[in-house]
Amino acid sequence: MLALFRGNRPGPSRMFRCETDALPIREENGFSYRSRNDGAGHLCGHDGHMAILCGVARALCRNKQEKGSPVEAGEVYLLFQPAEETGEGAKKMAEELSRLHIGFDYSFALHNKPGFPLHTVIINPSTYAYASTGMEVAIEGHTAHACSPHLALNPSDIFLDLARFLKKYDAPGTLATVVNLIIGEPAYGTTPGSGIMRFTLRADTDPKLEEMKKETEREIRRLCEAEYARYLSATGKNGDNGFKISISYPDSFPATINSPLANRIAEECARELGLPVMYAAEPEKGSDDFAYFTRNGEAAFFDLGAGRDHAPLHHPRFDFEDRLIPDGINMILRIIEKTAH
Repeated sequence: MLALFRGNRPGPSRMFRCETDALPIREENGFSYRSRNDGAGHLCGHDGHMAILCGVARALCRNKQEKGSPVEAGEVYLLFQPAEETGEGAKKMAEELSRLHIGFDYSFALHNKPGFPLHTVIINPSTYAYASTGMEVAIEGHTAHACSPHLALNPSDIFLDLARFLKKYDAPGTLATVVNLIIGEPAYGTTPGSGIMRFTLRADTDPKLEEMKKETEREIRRLCEAEYARYLSATGKNGDNGFKISISYPDSFPATINSPLANRIAEECARELGLPVMYAAEPEKGSDDFAYFTRNGEAAFFDLGAGRDHAPLHHPRFDFEDRLIPDGINMILRIIEKTAH
């Protein structure tokens, strides 16, 4: 959903996004407003972000009643976005906005951030969130009797070697995490003949992630060729076609990049409101689909500290810190005022 407020004279267009999404996690809180759906809950704070943007809409409507115009100049768009956790919501909305020829001079988003002092505005100097992609690798060979493993085209060692290879990305600016491995059957007389390995690749820039993907694909093919050469040496079967490899990239996100101008606006607004400001030491290694709104115009994604002892995001006992709602509303309203000229 997109809400539009027009000012009484020309000016820049500003977009403020919040997201609505639940997580497939069983909530362990006992209060009355916990999730009614067992196995799903708002355990990232998206419901709080929505409340903030609803509060902004209420304030702008009040301005229209009192002053005859909701904003001083230009246009303000409030974007209520679904499906952030899967990376689908922003991409679809950005495509639809482009089709409708709607663009923004400024785009802003915020998120609550447990582990940081309450009421603190946290700003990332450049990259807010890593680019990431899932990588699904399916390898098919063939089985053999478990007493003759040399006769099998078995991908087991390929997956183990690939997992060791991925550890090289546990370094500044990159990360790889194995999330799922399925291989073989519970049949003790049969070797595995096929399997699927799933992992995520993450990087602080889009070009770096693209290079990781290419490098990993080359390593997969090298490992398969080496294992096939071993098989041929052991069996002498030249008629075999080797391993079949299938690679796909689900759940992909571009990097979310903040612009210096939008960052400066957010910092100035926070200081004017008396909110503490700190700059993050490194980007978020998790990804966010707000990246699809940062490619054209000035953009910034900032965080609001939820308290040092607050339960982390995606934890079964996470509960959005309601004291952040006035902070978020006031930050957005001040940004609207500051960008009116």
